[in-house]
Amino acid sequence: MQAIIKYGNGCSKTVNIIDTVYQLPAIDAVVDKPNAKYEEEVQLNVNGGGTLQYNWIPSSMLNNDSIKNPTSIITATTLFSVVVKDKNGCVNTDSVKVNLINECTNDYIFVPSAFSPNNDGVNDCFSIISPPKLTDYRMIIFDRWNEKIFETNNTTDCWNGRYKGAEAESDSYIYVITFTCYNGKPLTKQGTVTLLK
Repeated sequence: MQAIIKYGNGCSKTVNIIDTVYQLPAIDAVVDKPNAKYEEEVQLNVNGGGTLQYNWIPSSMLNNDSIKNPTSIITATTLFSVVVKDKNGCVNTDSVKVNLINECTNDYIFVPSAFSPNNDGVNDCFSIISPPKLTDYRMIIFDRWNEKIFETNNTTDCWNGRYKGAEAESDSYIYVITFTCYNGKPLTKQGTVTLLK
């Protein structure tokens, strides 16, 4: 590149100027799980070479905002952005989005239709399966005469097919499960479950 230098006496001179243009660091922000459940951990990463400095945002959702591959516990749909700076001072940025899976719908709350409490280690106990984070949980089991035979307020408890210390009859039983999901939405699941022997 050439430049003209002008002096005060009306003289000028053309000189060559060497200018170095650096390329921006090539980066690609990625995540191992673009769709995550509530409080599920995801791994972020930056694909790209060279020695870079990293600055991820929102920093409050990350275990470390200044490394190449931080982790985050997802509580909402979030757009993560990373700003990188190379040894020449060149800066580039990229973003990646993680969508929160809405588990607070009946489609995601699974309750089996049958169980077999025969102590074989498979389907021995009846309960809600892999629930999301719940509060105000209550499960009640009734027999066909509407007599309450089991009740719990603990999501880790299940009905083992016993009533008053004895094995319950092979039959269909009515369940009512109520709870509040992590987003504050109250839900109810009700139906019948068959006890098999």
